[in-house]
Amino acid sequence: MTSSIRLSVASSRPAGLEPAGRFVCGPGEGGLADPTSAGSFPDLPCDGNARRDYCRSSRLRPSAAALLAALCALYVLWPTGLRALPSAQNFGPYTLTQDRLGPGLWYFQIFEEAGDRILESPAESLMISPMLNDPQRLVGEARTRPFPVTERNGSPEVRITREDDPDREIFVISPYSPDGSLAGVVFHGEGYTFAAGLGAQLNPLAEGVNLLGKTFMPSGPHGPRLQASEFGPLGSLQIPVCYFLGPEGETSAIFLNETRPLVWDLSASPWTVSLAGPLSPDRSLAFFVISGDSLPEVRRAFMGLVGRPPVPPRSVFAPWIVDTSGAPGRDAVTLLKGWKSRFPSVPLVGGLFPVEASQLPFDEAARADGQLMAPESPYVASSSPAFTDMRRRGFLVRNGWEEGDPAIVNFEGRPSALVDYSDPAAATYWHSLDRAASYEKGARIFFFRGGEPETASPLGWYSGVSDPHSHSHYAWANRYSLKWMEGFRLATGQRPQFFGGAPARSFLMVRAGMGGMGRHGAGVYTQEPSLGSSRVGGQARSQSALSGIDYYTTDVTQYLARWAADGPFRTMYEGWGARNILLNLPLLLPDAFIDEPWARQLVEFKSSLEPYLYSLAHQIAESGDPLAAPLLYSFQDDPGARSRSLEFMLGPWMLIGAGSGGGGVADLETARVYVPAGRWYDFFANEVIIQETGSEIRRPGKVSGYLMPPVLLREGAVVPSRRAGRPEGEELSVKIFPGPPTSSFTLYEDDGQTEAWRRGELMTTALELQTAAPEDSDGQPTYRFTVRARKGQAPGASPRRRFILEFLGIGNPGTALLDGEVYDRTASLDDLELKDS
Repeated sequence: MTSSIRLSVASSRPAGLEPAGRFVCGPGEGGLADPTSAGSFPDLPCDGNARRDYCRSSRLRPSAAALLAALCALYVLWPTGLRALPSAQNFGPYTLTQDRLGPGLWYFQIFEEAGDRILESPAESLMISPMLNDPQRLVGEARTRPFPVTERNGSPEVRITREDDPDREIFVISPYSPDGSLAGVVFHGEGYTFAAGLGAQLNPLAEGVNLLGKTFMPSGPHGPRLQASEFGPLGSLQIPVCYFLGPEGETSAIFLNETRPLVWDLSASPWTVSLAGPLSPDRSLAFFVISGDSLPEVRRAFMGLVGRPPVPPRSVFAPWIVDTSGAPGRDAVTLLKGWKSRFPSVPLVGGLFPVEASQLPFDEAARADGQLMAPESPYVASSSPAFTDMRRRGFLVRNGWEEGDPAIVNFEGRPSALVDYSDPAAATYWHSLDRAASYEKGARIFFFRGGEPETASPLGWYSGVSDPHSHSHYAWANRYSLKWMEGFRLATGQRPQFFGGAPARSFLMVRAGMGGMGRHGAGVYTQEPSLGSSRVGGQARSQSALSGIDYYTTDVTQYLARWAADGPFRTMYEGWGARNILLNLPLLLPDAFIDEPWARQLVEFKSSLEPYLYSLAHQIAESGDPLAAPLLYSFQDDPGARSRSLEFMLGPWMLIGAGSGGGGVADLETARVYVPAGRWYDFFANEVIIQETGSEIRRPGKVSGYLMPPVLLREGAVVPSRRAGRPEGEELSVKIFPGPPTSSFTLYEDDGQTEAWRRGELMTTALELQTAAPEDSDGQPTYRFTVRARKGQAPGASPRRRFILEFLGIGNPGTALLDGEVYDRTASLDDLELKDS
């Protein structure tokens, strides 16, 4: 079977021709990137995660700047009664306020005693993006009439309906007050059959991802804590957003603007969500309701509230080798050079060492063409010279009351006190004492340890500058890591590290957090629960992704201290690699694995995907979609996809089956993977899979003799990748699986380590595929692939680049044309290499 392939390269200058089927594309026109890309107003901070409506080019035209100033002045001077304020009405014994923030997005507050607080919309919250307070949102906003409060069986309720169809019910909500005091809300909705979210609540006994029929309690008295398991402590987050799916794409979510520990009882309708302890001192409860036509639409709106993740350093997409020796005297630079010499296909290698950050040779590592992760703790040892200074300044969490001594706990074998990150002054001062040395030497990846609720004193007294009415550990336990991240950004923003004249990017790896942590450039790391049960890790990763965690990684380093990497545990670790290496971002790879062929195979394949993954990082910073999403995110109307926790979509085009080598799987030669309806291409088996309906199928479980998860490309896939041993700047491979009439992908490129992309030092290349149906029944489709001219500029970009276009699943291609001229092509990359030689 032959097919006609039409290949077109659109460029601002003629494309050069080279032998052996390679296409050389010249650069696009010079100049800045699209002026509507995310930037920042001169006086309005924008960190790349705020809603695009408010962040435009940093070069405002005079008329735009004048308009912004006029709007801000209008808001300040506008009479209070004429502002767009929330409506207030009696809600039984309480007061209910409603505020429409946009299409399908409402903010509610229930007050025991309202007073003047009903003017706050929304109330200050650590989880909510600061950009929501932009005055433009409150000027000239078109509003809808509030939902009326009615009574049913003597209980007040508000019926929330779709704006475009008042007969379509979203939720019916009532106050929850079992002992006569406000404790939460009771809510239900017709037709919902599935719920998901709530962060990484690990449940080894749960099947699938559906939360309906279950109750979720805080794992500790002050909120989520590290959970003990046979494999060590596992991270646990409770992010207070829950999605509900109904028929025909109907999707709604409830998001509590509350950081105190919550109980979600979804065991039977009506459902309840309530605080595990007392309300906030103002005796109110606040929450958002979001509605849309699909799960992606509602998740994007949620990310608009809490903030989308900034683009991390490009090194996050390369493996980070972890030293497992435990010997503090090892030479980090020597190790780094040794690892790179043994793992040459990896574009960049970093490391984590069991010593204090101040002792690590960051400068020497940079000269060795590598980086080092910096470990960081929020504790100050009582024997440290800094302890007396921090105590004198009142920058340590105190014991029981405002004038108390520092609250001392045992942290890693030393009496220590916690830095009071609820006070911004403590955050900036502690930065100058502890973090600045490594930060100013070039550390950009920080590995946070400690700070979970159970590590601190339950009697701790926090200064609570942003919440002056609450100082207890109960109030601050779940906020602490978020304030730690916020303090990091505050301090490094005041004393930024520069590369090439632009502020450096950084990335935080944490075990505890709350909604909104993503906008601070943080990802979650946890010990590996899937060594014993693969589905546990899949559940945690799935719920985290839906709850706003775009970067999630697992770590098996501590197990190597007890169980060797060879012998009877070799297969167990190889199974961990097959399930996690392609999905872990960043990837923490124990040094004991770098000589293992199975690890090399997985890491080399993941490294080849770096252009695709890094471009996705730019896209999710704009869109609010997850980078690695559970299957139901893209196929929510497929009942089978809703029940799966081991399949993930990596971006729009790539399905990863993360169940390979799972616990209890006897046949390692075969992998089971759920594949939704449609045409798919098995990347390693080189086969087209046609699914009439979604179903679980069997695929080869090994590649070249080693475990490898199934990797399937969705019909229409356009996936840029790097070829092993080839500089990406000079050559790029694009894997293409035709299908729908049109599909595309945008390649993003920048310097990879600074914020210069925000000011326009960013280059994008649109890759577009068009498929035309055959003109007669005996003909074959015609494919037209276009590489658009580059937009923008990026430091160090190659002026010319070769594109290797790999068409997959189309049989024996016919004639290939380049800009209308007959062009040679080959059947395989091996043939291409022979022609080059």
